[in-house]
Amino acid sequence: MDEDKYDDLGVRNGNQFDDYGGHARQAVKLWVPTAVGQRPIDWAKRDLVYGRSRNDGRNWQQRSLLKNKPPFLFAGVQHNTRDRDVIANLRTIQYLLYLKLYRLIDEQVHFSLKEKVNRMLSCPPSLFQTRNSNSLPMRNCDLAHLCPFCMSRSAANVFEHLDKTVFETERPSPLILLKLTRDIPLGSRRELIKQEKTKVSTWARLIAKESFGGGGGLLTFQVAPTAERKAKCERGEVVGSGNQEGLRLHFSVLTDMSRGFISDNQRQIEELTILDSLDIAERFDEYQVRCVLSAASPPGSGACGIRQLVFGRPEYQFSQSAEQSTSGAFSNHQLHLASANQWGEIDSLTRNMKLYNYFGSWKYPKGSSRAQPKFVNANAKTGKEKQVQALARENIKRSQDARVLAHQNIALVRPIFESLAQELGRQPGRKPFIDACGNAGIKLPKRRLYRCLKILKESSNA
Repeated sequence: MDEDKYDDLGVRNGNQFDDYGGHARQAVKLWVPTAVGQRPIDWAKRDLVYGRSRNDGRNWQQRSLLKNKPPFLFAGVQHNTRDRDVIANLRTIQYLLYLKLYRLIDEQVHFSLKEKVNRMLSCPPSLFQTRNSNSLPMRNCDLAHLCPFCMSRSAANVFEHLDKTVFETERPSPLILLKLTRDIPLGSRRELIKQEKTKVSTWARLIAKESFGGGGGLLTFQVAPTAERKAKCERGEVVGSGNQEGLRLHFSVLTDMSRGFISDNQRQIEELTILDSLDIAERFDEYQVRCVLSAASPPGSGACGIRQLVFGRPEYQFSQSAEQSTSGAFSNHQLHLASANQWGEIDSLTRNMKLYNYFGSWKYPKGSSRAQPKFVNANAKTGKEKQVQALARENIKRSQDARVLAHQNIALVRPIFESLAQELGRQPGRKPFIDACGNAGIKLPKRRLYRCLKILKESSNA
């Protein structure tokens, strides 16, 4: 198929041409899909990134790509029909992200952000298994606050950690996910964000211990652009209501809910009842708070599972705002729709700040050495220390054996040492002594002769 007949949104003989469309298409083709990945964790990562974007009613460019299916979405794909369609759908996210990244390179943004943008262009996608067509080494950019691929990898690491430690047994109590959001203007101070994160983190530890009785949990922190739908988008970007751009803080707290907090036969709990009991309105009057519940595993009727609490629930229906769709502890906030100013603010506010952290018993799960410290024998040695000690003992033994052999040959080389000392008027050095022993027909290893010479010098000095 001739790609020249299609515009940047896949319309045949269309008129939607972007200044960076060619660069974005080449960047998509650079990552050759090798497998789709059928594990549950693979589908969860795709639901987090791709499902969230499809829910967003502002993402009209992606809907056009999904409808038209331009040829570059299938480039290098050698799979069955079902996998080809899946990869083509996932590549729409890549294409829109690369479009935005190439725009940012030419924007008037801070040089540190441009450096991170270049790292993101080299970051392998996490939506399917891939290889680089240039055979270059693949290295993640590790910019989880900016890159949706690294953010999904972080979410997968969190789920696998919790699944192997905290959730390895049947849940004795339900799980609760509290989501707190707050709008802030552009130009907000970084100290304000740190204070808000510390405030939410302290409160999360308090309610996990006192209100729910769990004693541990997960806290996530993200900064997203605020953007409302607009009749006409310029260069694929969406601005806020009233042409005002802003940011939105997202905090998520995932923790256990003690059975003492609810009755044993109560399967579903009213959200307002929980929020009133926690006095959230008094503590966080400037935040919007949502509550998501999950019954003990296996999930009960109407309850979402543990995986959905981390990644969110994919509901492929278009909404006017992305905030109306169901999301988990992690969310993909469609940064390709944000402006350059919003990108710069998000980069500066999230720099050197963790995307997530565990607290309480979830940080050191039950059964670990950190959770249950115990006394150890201070004289006990590790394997490396035992090996070093064994080598030291062996060296001492070899030195003693060499000294015994040297003493056995002292009577043989003493006349040579004394004659050289009289001839030179001083104690001989190594080379004259070795040469004299060789001329006398004494065939001993040099090391032993060196040790004999050392013993003779010590005895003569004494």
